[in-house]
Order: sequence, then C-alpha cells, then structure tokens
Amino acid sequence: MDPLEMTALAEHFQTGILVTDAELRVVYANAFESDFYRLPREELVGRDIMAQCHKPKSRQTVQAMVDRMRTGELEEHAKFAVGQLIRYKARRDDNGEFAGIIRTRMWLPEGFDAASVGAARLQDSE
Repeated sequence: MDPLEMTALAEHFQTGILVTDAELRVVYANAFESDFYRLPREELVGRDIMAQCHKPKSRQTVQAMVDRMRTGELEEHAKFAVGQLIRYKARRDDNGEFAGIIRTRMWLPEGFDAASVGAARLQDSE
C-alpha cells in the first residue's frame, strides 16, 4: 500500500491520528483530529502541540514524557483521559534519532471504567 492510499485510509478511522516533527509541530492530522480541535486541517498542521494543543496544566507532564522519548528511555505511553484512550509513540529516523511523536486517540464507550480495567489486568498478571 502506498503512502497516498494509507493517508486515504486514515481519513476514515474512528481514531484520531496526529504526527509531529522533532520540534513537536504537527505535520499530519486526520479528519478526526481536525474535528476534535474544531480547526481546518490547514490550521492544525504547523501548530506547536505544547503551546497550542495542550492545556497549561498538562504541559509539564507531556514535556517530561517527550523528554524521555527524546533520550530513548521511553518509546510509547498510553493514558486514559477525558473519556479517551490516548497513546503516544516516539518516531525515529533511520539513525534511531527522535523525529517526533505519533499520537492516537479514540473515544471510549460510555460507562467505560478505566480503573476497573487496570485492576483486572493487574489481577491477571499475578
């Protein structure tokens, strides 16, 4: 499948896909992300995710996660927030250097209890 076909496919996902460069500027956002931010894609691409996409109270936490990704200490992270599952994955260039992040998000079913799922996974691992 070529990149154009992949991009067309990503437009139909019921999952948000947002990709940044190493400076954390948006280089790609699918229609889900455009709808989420209520911005045309042309206005979303180029934005600094730290300054323009994250609320001030979450910036320090997100920056710490990104710093760990830059050093290679962390490759991916997932969290439940605001009725969503949000996943972050480090992008690496051909030399293994940090090239940005891929963030996906999806709405969780109403009534979904992340704490219960987490507790059940802990019990399964014992």
